[in-house]
Amino acid sequence: NDACDYAINPIIIDAGMQLPKGVLIDARFTGKSAEEIYGILAQEKRSREKQRQEQQAQGQQDSGNPAGKSGSQPGVPNGGSSPPRSANGANTPSANPDPDCSPPSHGSAFSCGEVRQYVADDRARQEAEWKVAVHQAAKAAQMRGGMPGALQGMIAQAVEPAVDWRPILHRFAQESSPTDYSYLMPNRRYLHLGLYLPSLHEPAVGDAVFVRDSSGSVWDETQAQFAAEIVAVNDGVRPRRLIVMDCDTRVTQMQIFERGDAVDFELQPVRGGGGTSFVEPFRRLAAEGIHPAFLVYLTDMDGRFPDEAPSYPVLWASTTPLKQAKKAPFGETVEVIC
Repeated sequence: NDACDYAINPIIIDAGMQLPKGVLIDARFTGKSAEEIYGILAQEKRSREKQRQEQQAQGQQDSGNPAGKSGSQPGVPNGGSSPPRSANGANTPSANPDPDCSPPSHGSAFSCGEVRQYVADDRARQEAEWKVAVHQAAKAAQMRGGMPGALQGMIAQAVEPAVDWRPILHRFAQESSPTDYSYLMPNRRYLHLGLYLPSLHEPAVGDAVFVRDSSGSVWDETQAQFAAEIVAVNDGVRPRRLIVMDCDTRVTQMQIFERGDAVDFELQPVRGGGGTSFVEPFRRLAAEGIHPAFLVYLTDMDGRFPDEAPSYPVLWASTTPLKQAKKAPFGETVEVIC
């Protein structure tokens, strides 16, 4: 709900309408979608929770309390300084139930105003109908001259068809794999005719490199889906080595998996959290004499790019919409939609 407010309120103000005091407005979210804002808010919340836990642990050590026994206030459970929060974010002792909010069905818990996915079988048809309705409403508003620029851009993005980035990623990896005709293995189909013709030869793919932006601007859900695609591409292409690098302003982690490693290998969690620079992974590969078959970089595209393009193919997997993202000086770019 907060993410939707941050996305919609600037558009309402831009349309010349007035909002009451205290609404959620933040200049850093202007022009971003609710999904982008939600990812940022969720990441910030996790960071605050982690910092709070570290402070509590440090406070326990400083006060000499045994582990797991923090000083608690009377009437406040779990040793906290405030009442526990319920599932809908309200403080439990002072939460006033909304009489207009119907109780949950089938024993599931939810809060008033919660947004849930539409799970019926006609979801595709409903999405198509809503896109048509939105487009028609936008056309009517344009004819009346009442269509603000911010709202027009939002609608254009909403009705624009989304391209799944996963097939593009797999196509990029397959096309980067060397395939050519060779006389070393003649085509047996024509040998009985006395014709010595080349056959299609697919030599072993070299190193496949995936770089994960660990600056904190790419949230965990996207990192998890990208990690799954790394495993899928590795199974489909079978490179000589799979190299996975984490980088903020420097390379914070480098994992190397040989082709003979176990099939069920597990990637380590992303390490980092600083700024963003795309220079170090390319410099690291050059310094170690690694010339990969291809490199895929997952990032929000907000950072410093290398001055020179490498000789191998590069695919930028942008978590920022391509219309808003910085343009890479080399390589191919695909928008990651999760």
